[in-house]
Amino acid sequence: MLSYAVLFAIMAVLSFSVGDVFQKSLAEKIDSYKAALFISGVGVLPLLAGYFLFPEPPVPLVTMAASAVTGIFFGLAYILLYRTFETEQVTVTIALAELPPALLVVLGIFAYGEGISEVGVLSIVLIFIGVALLITEEGMSINKRMMSAVLAFVIWAAYWGIMSYAISTSGNFIEPIAAVRIVSVVTLGAFVLMKGRKRVRGRAYVRRNAISSLPAFAIIAIGGIADGLGNMMQGATISINQIVIGSAIVALVPVGVGILGYVFYRDRLDSLQLLGFALMIVGAVALAMA
Repeated sequence: MLSYAVLFAIMAVLSFSVGDVFQKSLAEKIDSYKAALFISGVGVLPLLAGYFLFPEPPVPLVTMAASAVTGIFFGLAYILLYRTFETEQVTVTIALAELPPALLVVLGIFAYGEGISEVGVLSIVLIFIGVALLITEEGMSINKRMMSAVLAFVIWAAYWGIMSYAISTSGNFIEPIAAVRIVSVVTLGAFVLMKGRKRVRGRAYVRRNAISSLPAFAIIAIGGIADGLGNMMQGATISINQIVIGSAIVALVPVGVGILGYVFYRDRLDSLQLLGFALMIVGAVALAMA
């Protein structure tokens, strides 16, 4: 089981890393609502394939209903993330993905009275310090453009909390995640229809690189499939009860994004951001192993 967990987690890291850098380019090409709709929709395809290829035990109706409701907020989180992508570096933005595990642990402590080791406490402190450094601009002011991404990852913390429970109790990792994404597509589609032709935000400057040079449909296809596959692989790790090692490996997604972000976007972190990035990675891996 451990070898499978490592394999699934590595595939999740690779999938999320590729998906994120492609989504960054898409967010620069079209508005946030349509980008979120297309990526969320295409991301259903790997889950549908998994549904037919890998039969799973049935999921209780209540669990599926909770997953469906979660899909509404899941879709909104995409919009928030893409608004940050329009102006900020993908490396800095995705580094905030280390925030959800820390928030879930804090919730467990205060809501359920769960215990935590000294290493766990230190890890959470490192993650929160890292977040503060990443969203701080020169002059020690808060970069308000990063707050959309912070809120997106707070929502995704709740999403993964619900998914972890749904997957671990039902033994089925495909149907709950598929339900989330399908409902998110419906939600985002409704937003796009209500918005009509009016753009909510102006189009950002599109930097020319190997990704942005591709047609929009190719970016959507690669980014969406990679994102959906990442969801599925992370869910598979949870389903075989190897959350610790899986979480420690998946915590390296920002590293993968950082490498690809430099290759395709020439992302560069200032000294405070670099320190914050390092603290978050160390804190997230240590928290997973604590």
